[in-house]
Amino acid sequence: MKFRLTFLCLLFAVALAHAGSIEHLGDWYISGFYEDVVVQGNQAYVADVYGLVTLDVTDPQNMSLLSHQSGLGYSYGLDMIGNLAYLANWQDNLLVLDLSNPLAPQLLEELNLPGEVWTIDISGDIAAVACGPEGVYILDVLNPADPYVLSNFGISGFAVDVLIEGDWIFVAGWDAGVFSAYIANPATPQVLGIFNDNPGNVRGLDYEAGFLYLAEEDYGLEVLYAGDPENLSLVGASPSSTDYMRLEAEGDRLYVCAGLSGLDIFDISLPTNPDLLYTIPTNGEVWGARALGTRLWVADGPAGLIVYDISAPGLPTELGQSEILGNILGISRSGEYAYAAAKEDGLQVFQLSGGSVLWQGEASTPDSARSITLYENIALVACGDAGVAVFDLSLPYSPQLLITVDTPGFAHRMIVDADTGWVADKTRGVAVLDLTTPASASFITRINTMNEARGVAKSGNILYVADRSAGLTIYDVSDLSQPILLGGVVSPDDAVDVALYGDYALVAAFSAGLRIVDVSNPQAAAEVAYLELPGHAERVVVEDHWAHVALHERGLAVVDLTDPENPEMNAYQESPGSGIDLAPDGQEILLADTYSLGMYSFDPTGVQPVSPGSIPRDFSLKPAYPNPFNPSATLAFELPHPAFVDLKVYDVFGREVADLVHEFQPSGTYQVTFDASELASGIYFARLEAGLYLATQKMVLLK
Repeated sequence: MKFRLTFLCLLFAVALAHAGSIEHLGDWYISGFYEDVVVQGNQAYVADVYGLVTLDVTDPQNMSLLSHQSGLGYSYGLDMIGNLAYLANWQDNLLVLDLSNPLAPQLLEELNLPGEVWTIDISGDIAAVACGPEGVYILDVLNPADPYVLSNFGISGFAVDVLIEGDWIFVAGWDAGVFSAYIANPATPQVLGIFNDNPGNVRGLDYEAGFLYLAEEDYGLEVLYAGDPENLSLVGASPSSTDYMRLEAEGDRLYVCAGLSGLDIFDISLPTNPDLLYTIPTNGEVWGARALGTRLWVADGPAGLIVYDISAPGLPTELGQSEILGNILGISRSGEYAYAAAKEDGLQVFQLSGGSVLWQGEASTPDSARSITLYENIALVACGDAGVAVFDLSLPYSPQLLITVDTPGFAHRMIVDADTGWVADKTRGVAVLDLTTPASASFITRINTMNEARGVAKSGNILYVADRSAGLTIYDVSDLSQPILLGGVVSPDDAVDVALYGDYALVAAFSAGLRIVDVSNPQAAAEVAYLELPGHAERVVVEDHWAHVALHERGLAVVDLTDPENPEMNAYQESPGSGIDLAPDGQEILLADTYSLGMYSFDPTGVQPVSPGSIPRDFSLKPAYPNPFNPSATLAFELPHPAFVDLKVYDVFGREVADLVHEFQPSGTYQVTFDASELASGIYFARLEAGLYLATQKMVLLK
C-alpha cells in the first residue's frame, strides 16, 4: 500500500527528535505459549507464540532449552524436512529456519503469503499451507531452503488446517466444513469434495486408514469416510461439551487437543464408533500433540511441553515436562553474566556472548522474585512478602541461598549503599538492612513514607523515594532512629522509580513520563522539566549522561541529560513485550521485557534537529479529504505532545489494509496520503492511536 507522510508544522520547546538509534539484537523468551511440536532424534522443536523453541529431550525427565529463535511472530504450525523447519507464523509469513545447529537456528527464508498462515503439511516435494480467508497455497519444496508458490485455491470458508494424503489435500474450513482437492498436478489443484453438515466449527483434522477425524469447536469429534475423497461422508461422532482444537491419529488411538480441558484419548479401532477412553488434565492449555513410536509429545500452551509413554495399552504415563519460566520482572548484569528475577521461577542466570543470551542456571526464591540488585559477589532478590533473599554468586551459574531477611512489607526494589540495603517495601515504606556480613544479613528498621515506596535512590544522608501517589519524597536519614521528611514533589501520575544525576532526581512517573527535579536543596526541591515518552515510564537507570527508561507496553528509551533542565530523547525502540527493568552496560542494554530478556545496542550518533513552531492545543484526527474519494484521500492529525503514533486503515470486516504511520512523532500537525488504488470500492475506517488518544474516521472509496 502506497502512502506519503507530509510534515506540515512540527514543534516542540526543545529539540526532541531522535538523535541516535537502538538496535534490537535478539531475545531470550521466558514466558510463552507452546502451540505445536515436532520431534527428531534427541531434539524437540516447538512452535511458540514468539517463534521457535528447540529443546534437548534426550532425557524426558530433564529436558533442557537449547535455543529460542524469537521475534518471528505468533507461530501456530510447524513441519520439517531434515534440519529445516517450516514455521507458520499466523500473521502472513511462512518462515524457513536451518536447525543444523540447534543452539543457533538461522532464518533462511521469509515467504510472504496472503491471509493468515495457520498450518503447513509437507509430503515429498510438495507443501500445503492453510492461509485463512485466502484458502490454501501449494509450494514446491524440491529445494527445501528455497520454497516457491506453485498454485493456490480458495474455499468458501476459512482454511485453518491442512494435510496431504497421496494425491489429495484435505482442508479444515472452520464454519464451512471440510474440503478435498485433487493435486495429481500440484500446479492445477481441483477442489472436488466438500462436507459442510458439521454442527461445529472444524478447527483441525487428521487422516488414518481411509478416515478423516475432525476436531470441532462447539461440538466435539466427527469422523468422515475419506476412501472416496470426492464424496466425503459422515460415519461416526462423539459429541463433547469441550471445544476440540487439533488432533493426532496414530494406529487405533486418537489424541485430541482440548485446550484448557487437557487431552482426550479415543479408541478408534472401530472408526465409526470412536470411544473416549481417558481425559488427561494438564496445567496449561493443550494445543498440539505428536505421537512418535512409544512416546506422545504434547504442546501444553503456557505450561510447556509434556512427554508421555504410550507403549502400554492403558493410561499414558507422564515421563517429564519442560515448563516455561515465569515472567521476567527484574534484571541486573555483571560482566558476561546476567541475573534475572523471573516472577514465579526465582533467580535465573544467563551468559552474554557476542550479542546472544544463553540460559545457564537458576535458583529458587522463597517467594515471587520481583527485582534483583548485585552487590560485590552477592545477589539480593526482592521477593515480595518474603522480603529479600541473599545469594552467594561465587559459582555464577549456581547461586547459593545464604539467608532470607523478612521485611515488614512487600519487597519490591532495593539499592545498596555502604553495606546497607534500602528496600522499597511498598505500603510499609523503606526497609533498612545490615549487609555487613551478607550470610547473616539482618533487618535494622523501617522508614515510614507518605504512600507506597516503589523505588529508592540515595546520596550521602539523603534518601529519595518514588512514593507512588505522593510523588517524590525526600528524607534525611543521618539518624535512622529519627528520619526527617525534608520535602518532595508531587507528579501528575504515580512515581514508580527514581534515579539521581548530579543535583537532579529523575522520576519515572508512569503516564506522566520522566520528571526532572532539582534537588540541590532537598528542602526546596522543584520540578524543572519533564519529558513525555512513547510509553509509560516504569524504570529509570542512569549511566554516564544517559537516562535509560523502561517503558510499560512499549520498550525502552534513552534520554540525553547533557542539559538536565532540557532533556532530549535520543533514541527509542519498541520491544515484543512490556519493558519493566533494564541494565545498561556501555552501548549494550539488557531489557527485562516481562515475557523475555532482550538484548539491544545503543548508538547515540546522528543528530536530527527539530524546527520550532506553534503547538496544537488538542489531539485530533481530521476527516479524510476528499470523502468519498478515488483513489486517494488525505488524513491529517495533530499532536499537542510527543507520542507514539499508530495510524492504520481497516475494512468493514476489521481487517487491516494499510499501516500508514507506526513511529514516535514530536508535537505537530501531520498529513498522510492514503492510496487505495489496489482496493475495492467500499467503506474503510482510519484509526489513530497516539498515546492514550484514540480516534476513528469513516471513509468511502468510490471507483
